[in-house]
Amino acid sequence: MSKIRFSVLSYHPSFMTSESINIGILFEYKNVLYFEHIKDFKRLQAFDDELNIDFAKLFLTGIKQEVETEPSLFDTTIYTIDSYVKDFINEFKFCNINNFDCFDIKKTIEEIKKIYLRFEYTKDKRPGKNEQIDFFKRFLEHNGKIYSKNPIEGTHGEKNNYDFVIDHYGIKFFKIKNKNVNRMVSTAKSWAFTADEMHSKDIKTIFIYDDVDKHEIATNTLISILKKNASVLTLDESLKFINEL
Repeated sequence: MSKIRFSVLSYHPSFMTSESINIGILFEYKNVLYFEHIKDFKRLQAFDDELNIDFAKLFLTGIKQEVETEPSLFDTTIYTIDSYVKDFINEFKFCNINNFDCFDIKKTIEEIKKIYLRFEYTKDKRPGKNEQIDFFKRFLEHNGKIYSKNPIEGTHGEKNNYDFVIDHYGIKFFKIKNKNVNRMVSTAKSWAFTADEMHSKDIKTIFIYDDVDKHEIATNTLISILKKNASVLTLDESLKFINEL
């Protein structure tokens, strides 16, 4: 079994905020580089209407040509993934390098793309909650992160079942897609209360939510409740956070 290394390329319109959008992934497998990037630029344009999309397209195409072109007599530069993990041009940045076990290079790249570039796929092709939890578990194991799935005792002796506990962080997946969001409010309030109480146990709660439209009023209300005493992240945001611990 071999390891594939990868780094996600994101666009950050402003370093004054934490907002970003994934636009590509650089892979390294057996010393060979592969670069996959978005093909649908509508979301990127909507994310930042001041961005020159033609420049973004040329930029991404340039990286792919650079890393996937064989060295020649005139250019003997050998590129590695490590040389790209740095601030790139202005708002473009590669994240820390991740590791993942690889049995089949094509299948592994496709699986990783569905997590980090999920909006390139139709809704029925995007990973569901169980697939996301399975990927999250393997991501932790492949990157040497120690975790527990044991319940944490609350302030009243009750058992709180997080999906994962890593260091002082309790991780809970919240499936919102295809759910009646209004009926989930009481559950969200209960977990928000639990997150507040867990501070006394030195546990910081992170809620991970799935692919939803944050602009819908009911969904925005639910996320607002969860944010009261915890961090609320998408799956790819949580993976970046965990990898930096």
